[in-house]
Amino acid sequence: MKKVTDRILELVGEQKPAKFAKNCGIPQQTFDNYIHGRTPNADNIVKICSTNGVSADWLLGLSDSRNPGTSVTASGGSAAASHNSTATVTGGTTSAELSRLLGIIESQQRVIESLAGGKGQA
Repeated sequence: MKKVTDRILELVGEQKPAKFAKNCGIPQQTFDNYIHGRTPNADNIVKICSTNGVSADWLLGLSDSRNPGTSVTASGGSAAASHNSTATVTGGTTSAELSRLLGIIESQQRVIESLAGGKGQA
């Protein structure tokens, strides 16, 4: 499974990361954290996906299809601007559910990295 960082770097491509972050509406320092392995929060996943026309499933490494037919949308205004907004991600997933899934993914990544490190692998 590809990591979120790999997918983000794939989207950045030849662009300067600062320009990519600005286009997505994400602060540069926050975006730098994503390039160095941090998983974006639900609001920033929505921003990255909607700006670049990819699905959250693809960005999170849950699908190999960039856009399986359902795009990322935010209802009730900007998801970043209001805690009462509901971000809908492929399949009707809310931002709360997405946050829960991100927590699971981060936990699994830590376990995998721990196991890989325990076997002497880099």
